[in-house]
Amino acid sequence: MHHNNVMTVDLGQQYVDFLAFFRAKLFSNPLELIYTFQNGLGNSFIGTMTYYLMSPFNLILFLFPQKMLPQAILAVITAKVAFSGLTSFYYWNNKYHNQFAALAASCAYAISGYVVANYLNLMWLDSVVFLPLLIRAIDQLMAGKKNHLILITWALWVTNFYTGYMALLFGFLYFLTQQFAQTWSWPQFRAYLLKSFYGSMLAAFVLIPSVIELLQGKASSNTKWTFGWQFMPFKAFLKLIDGAYNYHEMEAGWPNIYLTVPLFLMALAYFFNQAQAARQRLANGLLLLFMFCSLWFTPLVLIWHMGQFPVWYPARFSFVVVFWLLELAVNFLATSRNFKLWQFYIIAACAFILVSYWAASAKSVAFINQNAMLLASICAVLALFFLLFFKERKYGLALLYVLVATEAGFNLVWSFDHISFQQNSAYTNFTENMQKATNYVNQRDKTFFRFDKTFFRSDDDSFSDNYNGIANFNSITNQQTLNLMKQLGYYHNSNSYTNHGGTPITDAILGVKYYAIPNSNRSGVKTSQLMNYDNRNYRIDVNSNKIINTQKQLVLYQAASLPLTFISNTSNQVAFKENSPIVNQTNLLGNILGKKLTLFHSLAWPTKVQTQNASKWPGSWLQYDRKNSKNEASVSFTFTPQDNDSYYLELPSGMNNNSVGVYLNGVKLDNTTRDDQYQLINLARMAKGQKLTLKLTFNSNSLNLNQAVLWHFNQQDLQKMLQRFNQKQPTTKQTGALSLKTSTFTTSKATKLKSTIPYSSFWQVYDNGKRLTTHLFAKAFISVNLSAGRHRITYVYVPWHLIGGILISLLTGLWLLLARKLFSGNKEKKPRPAGNS
Repeated sequence: MHHNNVMTVDLGQQYVDFLAFFRAKLFSNPLELIYTFQNGLGNSFIGTMTYYLMSPFNLILFLFPQKMLPQAILAVITAKVAFSGLTSFYYWNNKYHNQFAALAASCAYAISGYVVANYLNLMWLDSVVFLPLLIRAIDQLMAGKKNHLILITWALWVTNFYTGYMALLFGFLYFLTQQFAQTWSWPQFRAYLLKSFYGSMLAAFVLIPSVIELLQGKASSNTKWTFGWQFMPFKAFLKLIDGAYNYHEMEAGWPNIYLTVPLFLMALAYFFNQAQAARQRLANGLLLLFMFCSLWFTPLVLIWHMGQFPVWYPARFSFVVVFWLLELAVNFLATSRNFKLWQFYIIAACAFILVSYWAASAKSVAFINQNAMLLASICAVLALFFLLFFKERKYGLALLYVLVATEAGFNLVWSFDHISFQQNSAYTNFTENMQKATNYVNQRDKTFFRFDKTFFRSDDDSFSDNYNGIANFNSITNQQTLNLMKQLGYYHNSNSYTNHGGTPITDAILGVKYYAIPNSNRSGVKTSQLMNYDNRNYRIDVNSNKIINTQKQLVLYQAASLPLTFISNTSNQVAFKENSPIVNQTNLLGNILGKKLTLFHSLAWPTKVQTQNASKWPGSWLQYDRKNSKNEASVSFTFTPQDNDSYYLELPSGMNNNSVGVYLNGVKLDNTTRDDQYQLINLARMAKGQKLTLKLTFNSNSLNLNQAVLWHFNQQDLQKMLQRFNQKQPTTKQTGALSLKTSTFTTSKATKLKSTIPYSSFWQVYDNGKRLTTHLFAKAFISVNLSAGRHRITYVYVPWHLIGGILISLLTGLWLLLARKLFSGNKEKKPRPAGNS
């Protein structure tokens, strides 16, 4: 985190927008935290809320003004890190009554490799805070003392059900191993299960809607369970060196188990601790072995991650591995006496093997450098000196604490040096200008519409900037909507879709009524206030729309579009063809308008071709080979539009920026995709009589254009059709966070009212108070059948899964209160449903 710049990767491209939305809506319009049209085309926000935003630390955001949101997020992260140190110190100090051992371990825990690597995934850090309290509650239960296992179980589920599950799974394994180490107690086992059950039922208001939405989103992907390993097990030890973090590690690296070299060696020394019974050491060793295997053995990896392979950020449960290693280390430091010389030699040998392995791997592992090797080696030597000369001395543990804190501090700094951070001003300048634009159109137009722009800071800009957009990036993405956007040609991957790839047809279908484009004249804007136009979408077809407002850094346009709901008496089934965005866009619009459309016409490739270091295949094949592999190769086509309509280049899958570069009159066009797909690139609009040169550069040794198509699009015909169609349509307004209502309209015969509201069984539709049955339109949207007559349609979103979860939580709470009164005289060793929570 450089100069208080905290945002990088997902924190800057996703979470900051969710936190901005949370801050804007919690006290002003909390029902939008249940469902919002700012979530893609419209989707439940409950799963997003329960996964990303349930931390009580998020209330810190309200202590800062909106323009200081990045600094507020830094304060939230800092508080979580501080509290993880506090709770772990509380746990170890109360258990072992050794302040310096607890200080050393809590420092290593609070800024462990897991926390350093995942600080940006701030929603996972609450589980790091609560894990020590969970283990303390389990210890107290087994000791027959008053405990708060119900409350801690509830808190882990509620603050983040994902990493909370991981912490609770570790707690269960810990309970089993400690029972094995001691005499098995069925009453304790029953008490543990009951308290865990009650804590989980209290959290039903989070768990039930989360599970349902996971099944509809992330969990809908297929995972193959195989016996294998993610990496060679010994590779995990590479992450014990300082600064073992970079973008590769973030995406697909080894588990983040760094806890400082001295404390790792102390954890190994635990197994020579004669103060601990052999059975206890065996139980703890078996748990450590299981946790180590969980880092790389595929079935265990899937169990820890709820049956899904993590996409980026591997081994997301590794904070429990760090905690357990530190627990063993503190146990050794606090209870071991008379450490023998032969035991020291074994630990010294382990340290030597570890350092030698790092040295041998230095050339092949990017994060191992001379400074890291030097510091880790010095810390290993000093740890051995501590074991040999200072462990039994009065201030020996104080010296160890200083050593641990110093090494952990260096690891923190070096790790952050390996990644880059976005400037806070990039976010604040962007949102300030976008909010001015969206506020303008929201005040201008009170009907329901969608808004978009020809650039984006993130796929979730709509949350920060207060508009109903079409892009979305979320771990819990509506799969029906995602599949539709894929069929229409929008750029996408497994959990996101963006506004790149659209045309005036998709704008019309999805109700994109207003557009923002960059203002090229920003001479009066201070450099410090400039907004970045990142991820430019070359949609020059937007520029021909009507300008409604010119702001300092943005120009706003009004486009031709359909309303959110529309009368269309055609089939709800639309024929979609794989890898055919033009066909799919045309078929969907044709279904809505009730006519066969031919708005797109394919063009013959220009005969005027210029090649550079390339040879064409014989005959009519549009395929070219690079002549000299060392020199740049390209093919250029020149043509002159005979009208002002739009022209598009359709590239097949495989022809993205990795294989071909696309230039128009010397300007590079973005043909980057996420998943491999067909893509549409807007080449021209209002360019009648202008000479256009399309240059395609080779990024490989050949260029195959046989499936690439040049399209001419009749935009004027589209606008005329939409104008006629919209004259007969009702208007739709959002009457509340969870409701929409149409104007009154009349139909002369039975028909359908279709919409671009994403389908969900939680949407209830009423016609003059009478409930209608909803149907699936285009495999993604809501449609209802209407009889002849006068209509006024109301849409109401009723989250039954949330309501059911709340009822279960309330009933569980009432039962616990009642049971507490009934059994208040019973002792903890005779567990009852009452149990202390």
